[in-house]
Amino acid sequence: MKYDDSHLPELKLKGTAHVGTAVTYSFVFDMYGGWANFTINDSTGEFNVNSDWGSWCYRWHTNSLGENTRLTQFLLQCDADYIVRKFAVDGTSDLKDTVDDEETLKAIRTHICEARRTRDIDKGVARAYWCEAETFVENSCNIDNMDLDLYRFLDAPWEYIATKKSHRYMLLTRRLIPFFKAWMKNHLTNGDSPMPGQATL
Repeated sequence: MKYDDSHLPELKLKGTAHVGTAVTYSFVFDMYGGWANFTINDSTGEFNVNSDWGSWCYRWHTNSLGENTRLTQFLLQCDADYIVRKFAVDGTSDLKDTVDDEETLKAIRTHICEARRTRDIDKGVARAYWCEAETFVENSCNIDNMDLDLYRFLDAPWEYIATKKSHRYMLLTRRLIPFFKAWMKNHLTNGDSPMPGQATL
């Protein structure tokens, strides 16, 4: 195999290297294989979630968080959806919306029923479209492979494709992030000690 490194940039250090300290909070949950590590680096603005269900990260510019505001404090003020949308900034595939097969099929078949009710199509055509709609959904709603007659009948078939939040998006916004924020608030208020340099909330 040939490797071409001619277009790779030369790395030259600007100033001196900064050695920061990150804090990792590790949890094991009351279920088989359920665990999660939350790592915050207040000096670099990095927040990482590494878990049994996946790994996600984002880096905030620390000078944009507000005067004397550390990343830990900032995260506790943010809602889970905002944090997860930051994780998805680079197009993280497991956080993208997914096709809702059930709602998509329902939307197409509702349109078929309406056309049948107004007698725009007959019973045989409606039955054919009904079956083609199911095939379309089973084929991952790939419009390029949609039956041509059904395509023309729908006119703008992409408008019938419903989406929903991915399982991992829901897991992060409804479980992992809320759990961690609640635990952290309690820890900083009632724990043995706050994080180094972190004011008790």
